[in-house]
Amino acid sequence: MDQIVVQPPLPTNTNAPRPRRKWLASGLVGLVILVVLGAVFMLVRNKDRTVDAASGPSVQVTSSAFSPSTITIKKNQSVTWTNADGASHEVASDPYPSHAILPALSSSSLNQGDSYSFTFEKTGTYTYHDPLNPTTLKGTVIVE
Repeated sequence: MDQIVVQPPLPTNTNAPRPRRKWLASGLVGLVILVVLGAVFMLVRNKDRTVDAASGPSVQVTSSAFSPSTITIKKNQSVTWTNADGASHEVASDPYPSHAILPALSSSSLNQGDSYSFTFEKTGTYTYHDPLNPTTLKGTVIVE
């Protein structure tokens, strides 16, 4: 009669990590670190922008004038115009009606309490007006 030999199964170490799991775990840790660093960078960057805009110069738009009518700022600084009048106003670069000096300086219609900000990236003297009142509402921004 033939003999059947039964061998016990080889012992397995279930606690030993597989090389693929180590790679996957270290990759996930690296990804989490990158996401956290990216989020921190964006928060710091946006916080700096908010501080700059809040501390930048402002101009009030009234029924008869931009106040102050002339403002001096540094390059890459923003100016914020706020409509303090009950009527709608706009801000746009000269000359009227082409706005060719600085075409990007052009707000939409600002109702009372609305604001518009623009960052001046180059030095120079920029004149602007309210296209709804081009002969009476004029102003100047000097960028050093």
